[in-house]
Amino acid sequence: LQETKCTIGEDIDLPGNYRMVILDQMNCRHGGVGFIISPRMRDYVTHIVRFSDRVCYLDFNIPLKGGGSRKLRVVNCYGLTPARAVEQRKGGQRKVKNFYSELNTVCGVPSKWELFVIGDFNGKLGRRTNQDVMDGLSAHMGAYGMGTRNLNGEFLLNFIVNHDLAACNTFFDHPCKH
Repeated sequence: LQETKCTIGEDIDLPGNYRMVILDQMNCRHGGVGFIISPRMRDYVTHIVRFSDRVCYLDFNIPLKGGGSRKLRVVNCYGLTPARAVEQRKGGQRKVKNFYSELNTVCGVPSKWELFVIGDFNGKLGRRTNQDVMDGLSAHMGAYGMGTRNLNGEFLLNFIVNHDLAACNTFFDHPCKH
């Protein structure tokens, strides 16, 4: 969940044994993040952490059939809108850098952990260019991006590359709905 605009956090049991966790907002009413947790995963949640108004994470410890367990972290975020990101007089660039600094911090998990980063980054990666391919970005972004990369997209791409992640929605062709 992103852009909840809820100032008070809630932990609610939903029908079907789903769990909705909305985290507090302390500094603004433009952000807000949370999770809806599947009944299959509820029992494996070990930590729910609100890192900021725009960044939170869940840690899981999932038992394996042959013994042992798999640890994973799901990071959820809500990035600044492009207008806020470039708004110089209110420190927009500083706010974007702070947002990605927060993301970098919460993505610092041991190498044996699985890491998933989800959310609304308010960035546009755009269509992959020939230069992107020559720069070795094919492992990080697929051929199905749309439009032209914006400033938030540049920040997002740097984050993806630095954490050896992939922008999954660019690897699959999907119809334009907007």
